[in-house]
Amino acid sequence: YYFLSGYTAKLAGTERGIKEPLPTFSSAFGAAFLLLHPTKYAKELAKKMEKHGATAYLVNTGWTGGSYGQGKRIDISVTRKIISAILDGSIDNAEYEELPTFGLHIPKELEGIDSTILNPRNTWKYVASYEKQARMLADKFIENFENFTDTDEGQRLVAAGPKDKFMKQYYSYFEKKIKEMQEDHRHEIGRLKDQIYILQNSYHEYISFNSINTTYKQKKLNRHLPLYAYYGTDNKSLRLKGHEAVMKLIDSIGFQFYHPEKEALDYNQRMAVSKEKISLDEVYEKIYLIEDLVNGCTKMDEDIVKNYQLFIKQNKAIPEFAIKIGNLLLVKTTDEEQEENYHCRRLSVSGMIHLDKHPDLLKKPRRLLHELDTFLAI
Repeated sequence: YYFLSGYTAKLAGTERGIKEPLPTFSSAFGAAFLLLHPTKYAKELAKKMEKHGATAYLVNTGWTGGSYGQGKRIDISVTRKIISAILDGSIDNAEYEELPTFGLHIPKELEGIDSTILNPRNTWKYVASYEKQARMLADKFIENFENFTDTDEGQRLVAAGPKDKFMKQYYSYFEKKIKEMQEDHRHEIGRLKDQIYILQNSYHEYISFNSINTTYKQKKLNRHLPLYAYYGTDNKSLRLKGHEAVMKLIDSIGFQFYHPEKEALDYNQRMAVSKEKISLDEVYEKIYLIEDLVNGCTKMDEDIVKNYQLFIKQNKAIPEFAIKIGNLLLVKTTDEEQEENYHCRRLSVSGMIHLDKHPDLLKKPRRLLHELDTFLAI
């Protein structure tokens, strides 16, 4: 923005008819010599800076302390110290404050420099005079930059220029919204790519699964049951109580865990095995008892009902969790009114593939539910 603006001043002695400095603008600090649109040169500068990891600084080597006749030119020794701070990197470690109207960030202190002169507002005798002059100059910047709004690049850079407090609020709000939209867009692109992957693979997985010999499915075996659990709390005691309640519930439907003494973390992967030899259909029947309990059905073994009630009680203080038991997903969320909501889903083949591909989704229960509702319930 400031490169395109090319702010400078016409000085007495170098310009005919000039008695005191007058602000003026020369695109890219050399408008008379530019053959192409100024934004072409600005883009090239930005490209070079990005390529070489360069940072640009605006350094005032001119007037400070008041309007012409009242202030003075900045001492060259001060300019040298500022340039040295830029070159040795110490300026990057300084604490910054924002210059009103222009939105520029300026260091509060630099070694060997009177901190008063770092902020031009502090060098003027009357703050009101400074603010009036600053607004006038800002208006000139805004008016001059209209010369570049005939291109998309120029329109985009308007937000980087001076603005009053109302414009600043306006831009800040929309900058935030744009960033949120960009993030949502990035997630959406990733989700659509995943959906393509899932649709390509779920059919093959389904065929592969159902091509297994029916005898194997019906044969009585000690069946394994994987469990993945995320507890949304840093409180170890709450995690332990919640996890112990999960293990008791799984135990009551007929499965026992390998290494039950293993420490309960915020994210856990466990493997259980059926206590008795059962068929594959019986595995699903046992898992779906939990779904029935979530839906309010209690016509089953009293021990299972009792352990489910204990599970709910022990997880009362945990605001959110996500537990995947085989192909069954159990999620708890808490809304802004502190109302608890329990969600239970049977995962499709595509849903299980998606979770296997993105296991961290269990750590984001709300997003997980959103993705399930969006396209995984197929």
